[in-house]
Formats: sequence, structure tokens, C-alpha cells
Amino acid sequence: MKKMLFALALSAVLLTGCEKEEPETETNTSTNSNSSSDSDEEKINEIFTCKIDGNQRSFSTLKGYYSSFLLDNINAFDNDWCGSRTGKGIKIERFDSENNSVVIELFEGLNEIETPMTYSLDTSDYDGVVVPKIARIAYNDIDLRFDYETGAGEFTSWHRNGNVTVNVTSTSNNVIEGTFEGWLCDEYYETYYSDELSLDSMHITEGKFKIKLVEENIGGICW
Repeated sequence: MKKMLFALALSAVLLTGCEKEEPETETNTSTNSNSSSDSDEEKINEIFTCKIDGNQRSFSTLKGYYSSFLLDNINAFDNDWCGSRTGKGIKIERFDSENNSVVIELFEGLNEIETPMTYSLDTSDYDGVVVPKIARIAYNDIDLRFDYETGAGEFTSWHRNGNVTVNVTSTSNNVIEGTFEGWLCDEYYETYYSDELSLDSMHITEGKFKIKLVEENIGGICW
């Protein structure tokens, strides 16, 4: 009889111990949930869209074969950019599902932008130098860029027939927001052995962007 009473008492103690541990598990779960929620709030919902020749297009972070191999997402500002006439600049680039991309470059320091700010260039600002004075928009057609026979595939606003307008509406917390549009031109040789040039163009309208920037070195043409 004593053995039975002892066994019942021991069971009661073990059950009581288990019951006390359950609230701790619930508390830990609740804490982890709050941490995840805080992390989600810090994320930026990127926007990078436009119309190209009237067709709506969306661009986002690069996914696929070329990622981190030949191409990469860019969302940087650089206060020591040797490829800029001012020595400073901002560059953002995003891709569509076929790895074509739109690039926006501003040749000014992020902290120097007093929003709202408009950067606008037209054909009168083109002087034939490789680097634009204020801003540039480019579109890269990946299939044509890899067709080395002609050198076609980069449509750019930095051309005697091109222009660009970029409106920056906010740079709060290093998140750059704004709109863009422009006429982009692609001038290329008909064939690798030809001296005859062809000219193609595209019209970008209703462009919108919202990208979180990081400070890092921007690759580019240096002299």
C-alpha cells in the first residue's frame, strides 16, 4: 500500500513539473514571433516599373543563371566614383524575367539631393563624352548584348537623339524614390565587319522606383 501511495505521489510531482514548463515554451514562441514581425517591418517593398513604347514592364532583383556571374543587382551610392564627373553618384539597376535590365544613374552625392529634385537632360547637353553630366537611363537587351557581332543591345539616353528626366521625391533612410522617363537610343554596326551604323530607339514613360541604397563602390569607366 505504501509503495502504491509513493508511486502516485511521484506521478503527481512529475505532472506538476510538466505543467510549469508549458508557459515558458509559449513565451519563447511569442518572443520569436515578435522578432520576426520587427524584421518584416524593416523590409522595403521595392518598386521599379515603367512603360517601354507603351507596354507596361516590371523589373526586380535578378534571379537565374546570370546572377552573380555576369550580372548583378545594383542599388548603391558612392562618394568616390571615378566613373562620375563629380566624383559621386547613385546607381540602381533591376531586371525582368528574361534578364533585360533598366539602369538609372545620377551623378551626384546622395546627401546633396534636396528633394524634390529634378534631373533633366536633352540633346543639347550631349557632347560625345562617354560619361553624362547629370543623369542617365539605359536599357540592356541581354540577348543583343551577348551578340558581339554587332555590339547592339544597349539603349541609352546619353545620345545625340536621347533625353532623360529623373524626379527624386525622397531619400529618407537611404531609400530613394521617384519617377523617370526618356528617349533611349541604340547606335550599332550592322555587322562586325561593316562600317554602316544603324539607329534604334525606345521611349520610356511612367517610370517609378523605390529602392533601398547601400554605400559601396560603383564599378564604371575610369580615367
